[in-house]
Amino acid sequence: MKLHFLVICALLLFSCTSMRVGPDAQEEQKEYSTVLELPNKSKDELFVASYEWWISEFDDADLRIKYQDKDAGKIIGKYITRVEIGVGRYDVKSTFSMDIKDDRVRLSFKEPFYKSTSKSINNSSMESIPRRKSKYTPIVKIGGIEKIREDWILISSDLNDALSKDTSW
Repeated sequence: MKLHFLVICALLLFSCTSMRVGPDAQEEQKEYSTVLELPNKSKDELFVASYEWWISEFDDADLRIKYQDKDAGKIIGKYITRVEIGVGRYDVKSTFSMDIKDDRVRLSFKEPFYKSTSKSINNSSMESIPRRKSKYTPIVKIGGIEKIREDWILISSDLNDALSKDTSW
């Protein structure tokens, strides 16, 4: 019984800290890129639909388009997503870029940074209070990278689904 308790405590400890402990991720694991094949879609059509998708999927506070050039077929921005690992909650900020051509879009993600948004308990009043304001820190451990890569893959799939839809009236 005591061994089971220790194992559960260890699992909780490591699941909460996977952003900060464990082996470092390789540099190539800290980035993700995919090409979305979208036959019979023009560059202009894909640019507008991509831009509209980003705007509709993320709140204003969670998305910043830093650069957009329709002629060059380029969109670059940053977005924030929420990630839970064990009992820890984090805001993760990543950079994305899109290179858009006729029939295809290359979507890339890099530079994942995190900050904790978990609440702590104030022992004197027993009310939940936010942790002190923290700055974003680079994700370097494999546990955190694997979690954000799941998000990058999901975003890529959702964007592909949205761009694949027939938009004719």
